[in-house]
Amino acid sequence: GAKFGARPSPSTADPKFAALDDGHRQMDVRRISAAVAKYNEVTQTYPTFPDGHYWFAYASAMEGDAKGACKGFKRYVALAPKGYYAKNAREQSGLFCAATE
Repeated sequence: GAKFGARPSPSTADPKFAALDDGHRQMDVRRISAAVAKYNEVTQTYPTFPDGHYWFAYASAMEGDAKGACKGFKRYVALAPKGYYAKNAREQSGLFCAATE
């Protein structure tokens, strides 16, 4: 699997995490636009999978897309208010959403 961004012990046997790993592999080699596209595919295929939204937001932020970051971080918090990345997603959504106003 990819070195980048994996939460502790995700199972890539789960198709959601396997799809997420495709984006992480792009991040490993600093192909940010390709990672955004892969993470966006994950959010479209698995719209209720919070991690897809988190990583879409993270990569969008790295690409300089504040609107995409705001949307993704907010969606993660809505889906997983106590999730693994919730604290960070709340903080980041505040920053990126403020930047889009």
